[in-house]
Amino acid sequence: MNEISIIIPTRNRIETLKKCLIEINKSTIKPKEIIIIDQSDVKIDFENINDDIFVNTTIIYQDYPSLTKARNNGLKNASGNIIIFMDDDTILNKHSLEKLLKTFEMNNNIKLVTSIDINNNNNRRYPDVFGIIFGRKKLSKKGGYVCKGSMLGRYNNINLPISETQWAMGYFFAVKKDIINKYNLKFDENLISYAYPEDLDFTYNYYKNVLKDNGKCVINKDIYVNHLGSKEFRIESNKSLSMYVINRLYLSYKHFKSPLYRIILIWSDIGEILRRKISKEEYKTIIKVYKECFKYRKDLRNNKIHKNLLKLMR
Repeated sequence: MNEISIIIPTRNRIETLKKCLIEINKSTIKPKEIIIIDQSDVKIDFENINDDIFVNTTIIYQDYPSLTKARNNGLKNASGNIIIFMDDDTILNKHSLEKLLKTFEMNNNIKLVTSIDINNNNNRRYPDVFGIIFGRKKLSKKGGYVCKGSMLGRYNNINLPISETQWAMGYFFAVKKDIINKYNLKFDENLISYAYPEDLDFTYNYYKNVLKDNGKCVINKDIYVNHLGSKEFRIESNKSLSMYVINRLYLSYKHFKSPLYRIILIWSDIGEILRRKISKEEYKTIIKVYKECFKYRKDLRNNKIHKNLLKLMR
């Protein structure tokens, strides 16, 4: 019998979290448990969330903000055989969990299920030539894929109800606990704070291990997922740009040993700098952070992030 554990990290978003939990509570299939990892500056008082929230809800208080540590804490405490990771600003409808379970049950080889945010238009009439030139997208690839050189995950031309994927976005995806245990998988806690792109790192690693068991990871676009992108609490833009550069470079070294991948990564970010300059968006932070990464490239090569680079992301 399948039992669902839902893990929701949160930080300073009490009103957004309430909306998320209320909608889960309306589900036609109830999860076994909801585990909330609270990293808020002021601890959440569960009694003040909502009287009607699903009864088996646990709050784990975490002293400092780290999305990867929060998700690992949730994973350690989860007892279901299907684990859903979702953001506190993600809204499901009453049929979302039911459709998710049916997707797993339709084929024993399916080991990860995710969906598409209803606000995301992943189908383009014409190819993104700029993205293709700078290695940030692929010309004809469909479904979910990873641009290995630029260390970016993409969803593209998802027209069928079920499409295969190499990764999943962190706002909503479900995995099998037995795969997690078999390959001792967890989120990389070297990725601190907001931790972008911890979802790409974890799910791509999960995908590579699933292939060993002849399994597959899929997108079911019929599962309703509404990622609100809450403005209730966001990190500063310069910190997010620092994460964008440092963490992708760190993951490039982690997943791909050949120096060719670093060359492609730099080329892809030259494209991002040009795009931002043309669009009159902030781009100088990217150049500044690359200079710092060059100083501490030996640490990155050895799968470490130097303390001076960590300071840029805190």
